[in-house]
Amino acid sequence: MSRTLLTGAALLVIAFGAAGAARAGDPVADLHLSESASPSNVALDRRVTLTYSVSNGGPNTASDVGLKVPLGEGWRPVSVSPSTGSCNGVRSIFCFLGDLPVFGHATVRVVARPVFKGTLHPRGGLTSPATDPNPDDNFTAAEVTVADPFTGLAPENAAVHVRDGILFLRYACPTSVYLFCRGRVTLIRPAPPSAQPPPAGPPPTVPPVLGESLLSLPSGVDGKLRVRLNSTAISFVNKARTLPVLVITNLRDGVRTKATRYSKVNLIAPPPKKKKKKKHHH
Repeated sequence: MSRTLLTGAALLVIAFGAAGAARAGDPVADLHLSESASPSNVALDRRVTLTYSVSNGGPNTASDVGLKVPLGEGWRPVSVSPSTGSCNGVRSIFCFLGDLPVFGHATVRVVARPVFKGTLHPRGGLTSPATDPNPDDNFTAAEVTVADPFTGLAPENAAVHVRDGILFLRYACPTSVYLFCRGRVTLIRPAPPSAQPPPAGPPPTVPPVLGESLLSLPSGVDGKLRVRLNSTAISFVNKARTLPVLVITNLRDGVRTKATRYSKVNLIAPPPKKKKKKKHHH
C-alpha cells in the first residue's frame, strides 16, 4: 500500500467537511456589536436613545456590513443617526454601513419612544458576507424599564365610597413605579346639588389616602371647580382645604379597578360673578 500525502485543503475537508473547505477562502473579519440605552429607566412614551456600536477586530475588512434593529410594536421611532451609511424602516430599521476596515468603528443612534410598560429588550444584529470566527457577539439586547405613572391608581375595593355627600378615594401606590407616584391628598369633595341641604352632625372621619397628583390648584382658587379630562369627562369637585392638590381617577368609564390614563387635564376656574346692573329710575 502506497502512502498518500494530504494537502492542507484535503485536511480541511476531513476535519470540517465540504462546507468548511468552501469557507476557507472567504475573508475573515471578527465583527462585534454592543448596545446601550439612555435612560434605562423611563416613563411611558418618553424618549430613549439606543446606541449601537460596531467594531471590526480583523484580520480583514468586513464588506457590506448591515445592522438590523427590530423595534416591533413596543416602540415608536423618532430618529435614526448612523455615523456612516444610511438607514430606513419603521418597525424594523435596517442600516447599511458599507465596508468596515480592520479596527474600524461605526455607530448608530436610534431615538424611540416606548409604548408598552414593563421591561423591554430592544435588540440589534449584524450582517456581512465575511466569515466571522465569533458570530455570537454579532447580536445584542439592551434592557429598558418602562413605568406608567398612572398604573395602579385605582379605588381600593373597586368602588368609590360616598358618605354624607363626601367622596372618599383610597389609592395604592405600587412599588413598581418608584419615583412616579407624586403627592399626597386627603380626599376629593364632589360639589353637592344646590338643592341638597348640608349634612347634619360632625363631619365623617377622613381616611388617609395616597394618590397621583395630576394637577395642582392655583392659590386663591376655592369653591366649585370644573375638571375636564380628555375633553370628554367632566367632574365637579371642591378644593381639598388641607392640601391644594386635585387627584383624578377613572371618571369617564365609571369606577373600575383599572385606572384610565388621561393625556390631557384642564382646570377651568369658576366663572366670575356678574355684577348686577343698577336700574336708574327717571
